[in-house]
Amino acid sequence: MTKDTSLIDAFPFSSYLNSNYIPLDEEVVQIKAYLTHSRKRLEEMRAEMDGPHGQVELSVKLEYDILYDHIESCASLITLPRRVPDDVLQEIFYQTLPTDRNALLDNNAAPLILTRISRQWRQVAFATPRLWSTIHVYVVPRSLTPNDPSNDTLPGKPPPQKQDELRATAAFEWLNRSGDFPLHISLVANSDESSYPPAVEPYLSALIPFSSRWKNLVVEGHSKTFSRIFTLGSADLRSLESLILDFDPWAYDNHGRELTSSLSNCGLLTSPSLRKLSIRMVIMLHPTNLNLDWSQFTHLELGASSGSRIKGMLMPMCTASEILHVCTGLVSCRIKTAGWAHYGSIHPMQLPFLRHLSLDAGDYFFPFTDKLEVPGLQEFDLRVDNGASQRHNIDYKRCLAPLFRPEQGSIQKLNLFANLLSLPPTGMIEFIKRKQEGNIPKLAKLKKVALQSDIERHEETDGLLPKLQPYISQGLIFYIYELDAPEVDDRVEYGNSAGRYCWES
Repeated sequence: MTKDTSLIDAFPFSSYLNSNYIPLDEEVVQIKAYLTHSRKRLEEMRAEMDGPHGQVELSVKLEYDILYDHIESCASLITLPRRVPDDVLQEIFYQTLPTDRNALLDNNAAPLILTRISRQWRQVAFATPRLWSTIHVYVVPRSLTPNDPSNDTLPGKPPPQKQDELRATAAFEWLNRSGDFPLHISLVANSDESSYPPAVEPYLSALIPFSSRWKNLVVEGHSKTFSRIFTLGSADLRSLESLILDFDPWAYDNHGRELTSSLSNCGLLTSPSLRKLSIRMVIMLHPTNLNLDWSQFTHLELGASSGSRIKGMLMPMCTASEILHVCTGLVSCRIKTAGWAHYGSIHPMQLPFLRHLSLDAGDYFFPFTDKLEVPGLQEFDLRVDNGASQRHNIDYKRCLAPLFRPEQGSIQKLNLFANLLSLPPTGMIEFIKRKQEGNIPKLAKLKKVALQSDIERHEETDGLLPKLQPYISQGLIFYIYELDAPEVDDRVEYGNSAGRYCWES
């Protein structure tokens, strides 16, 4: 019996089968008509196969299977995923972007990967400006030495310098699709090789033309590498609201004064719309020497590090208080201080709107907390230098007490990042007992206490958590930030907030 393929051959869009082609509306009508006719023929063949004789030639079964598979392939051209309206597709695309960072400049990540699925998806992606309003550019490390063997590339792959130029061009085209949307940009070149200025230059050339629309900017690496950004004026950065500068130690040495001068006179810090500022790695820099309107900031991070403890600038408490004295509009603040504070050198700090305060203190800090007026404070983080605490026998209960005065805010979350050698469990339990007994009214709304501690090295390790269990069961939750912490009751939660900026909590 000769196999009949006339029906299969009659399909007008065979060339589009097994592809990501999306038919036009008039083509969908033709496909539906073809499917109706083909399915009718399939039913006839099925009836023949199920007839009273029950004897069917093998060729008929084979023809049936071939036609069935063909119909399935044809039907896939008009499935719902291919027919999603553009406005719905745009929203779906936007939801694929990461929420904890900017979108990567990477062909295998959204939004670029969306342009490789089908013609329609590519058109919709390119026609969605907000999809291209966020970008994270990581400068891939490459050797400083042109003849370095590590510079050798695979056949057909361009040399490192050309790769940087191509990626920079892609970044420019990316931002060129963003329409008039405010831009969220992060540029990271934090290795010796990638921070070599010629490696970063193409990316700066791609990003700077859009500086008037920069809303959030993160720059990480060696400060000299980004000198072109320092030449921008406040008019060039009129939309800038959030700025994070995370410079590496390589730039310090004798570069501190030059860096201070560059920052003081550049538009990065003088933009009238700037409200959120983070300067982390500027040890040689004295913040009060910067030409800033400190009163305009609502979120401030100076010297404090969200991640590694070795990062951050060491700032005297008197300097920190001098800055906070004029930052009366702060809502969130993370600040790193060092050095023994003389009570008379601390400025009064009245921060009526402050909700979150993170203090990284390397020494006795009672004079600092005693001068704080924070009637709206809800969350307080304390990081302490364990070495200093042991040298000076710091009384943490006394240092923390000013935050729980009647005129202060009702703290709901207290995060203590301290070695239990300097903050004994008995002291913490006594602190919690005073809350439970109502001896400290301002502790009444305290919902969470967080501990980051070396509990395994403390002599009371075995007895610590059982002593805390009654208070955990009454609603207090302890977070133990220790990767090798012992197993405890399942009511104790584990977490890690490292890596967040102070205004991301």
